[in-house]
Amino acid sequence: MTYYEIFRSCFEHYDTCEEVFSRLLRADSCDIVRTEHGFAAVRDNKIELICVLPQFQRSGEGRALLSLCESRIKEKRFDRVAVGGGLIFGAEESSSEFWGRCGYEVGEHSYADMVLELDGFSVPSVSFPDDVSFGFFSGDIGELHRAVVAVEQDWVQYFTQGGLFCCAFVSGEIASFCIVDERIDSLLCDGAAAVGSVGCVGTVPKFRCRGLGLHTVAQASEWLRDSGCDRVSINYTALCDWYGRLSARPVRYFRFAEKKL
Repeated sequence: MTYYEIFRSCFEHYDTCEEVFSRLLRADSCDIVRTEHGFAAVRDNKIELICVLPQFQRSGEGRALLSLCESRIKEKRFDRVAVGGGLIFGAEESSSEFWGRCGYEVGEHSYADMVLELDGFSVPSVSFPDDVSFGFFSGDIGELHRAVVAVEQDWVQYFTQGGLFCCAFVSGEIASFCIVDERIDSLLCDGAAAVGSVGCVGTVPKFRCRGLGLHTVAQASEWLRDSGCDRVSINYTALCDWYGRLSARPVRYFRFAEKKL
């Protein structure tokens, strides 16, 4: 079986097409380890993906793959291994016991990848004061960075000149923001649907509890719909109920896991 066929049998909740999966896997630039009924992808000190055909799970094959991955990571002289990476975040929540039995520290918090279907989507009708407006940022990137720092300093690296950022403004001041990407490669790409994404959503503390953040996401999603996207991918969030107010739904739940080698 191909890597793609094995992946689809393990992650049925993703309807990605083989072409997109291959681009995301980047098999030519990572270490692929195989057993008879599964495979894993290792990049640096991260196990980006580990798959065993469902009918052969709980047979020891997962542990065998994991041992091969850890050996590869040790050969690269890393002293810690992390689960998840560029292809897929963390470990499936349903597999937490497996990782724990294998000596991994599994995070206490659960996160989700979500999808918002754009067929029929429209921005909810909400009344805001006259000094509130929404639109794409086009000013000095330093101004945007100051707003981002007020929410999460580590996010600044993702807000680069030339990017697309939807914002809420109060009297011209940035109140909420999010990164918008259109036509991305995503595990939600089935070969027919065009997928965009919204991420790093934040509201400056003094402007919170006004509904600005969610409305910013709604405005960005409507723009993606009008640009030809069929779905919005929302990755690595703990705010399922919040995004659910726009009818986004979870695709998978996961936790982060690490181990000292």
